Amino acid sequence: AKKVFLSQTYIRKVLNTAKNADILLTGIGGFPSYSTLANAHLDQILALTGDQYNNIVGDFCYNFIDEDGNLVDSKWHERVITLNIDEVKAIPNIIVVAEGEEKIKSIYAAIRAELIHVLITDKSTGTGLLEYSKIRKQGK
Repeated sequence: AKKVFLSQTYIRKVLNTAKNADILLTGIGGFPSYSTLANAHLDQILALTGDQYNNIVGDFCYNFIDEDGNLVDSKWHERVITLNIDEVKAIPNIIVVAEGEEKIKSIYAAIRAELIHVLITDKSTGTGLLEYSKIRKQGK
């Protein structure tokens, strides 16, 4: 199905426009069970592909990342239409709006991977992020 969608001129045009954007304004997903789309379909895809949650802490533009912000190898990426991590990193200004305790690990991972240039969050999440950063620096 992905190949069929990507063969459509207007879909390729939208993705190419996104790849050439100067600014990306996005959210960030926490652990997949908190993601609406992933929660609806991930278990089904994992069952079909034999993948596991591995070290997934969240997703960035539907790219599953581990606690260091590295892409987690998953057949999910072969099925979802999105920019890949390298394409996202090529965008000069990445602004993320995210809040919630369940997203602290994924926000931290995205910062480590240099996927966030500007973070808009609330006080509670910011405080939790600082506390988590201290724990990580002490050796997890």
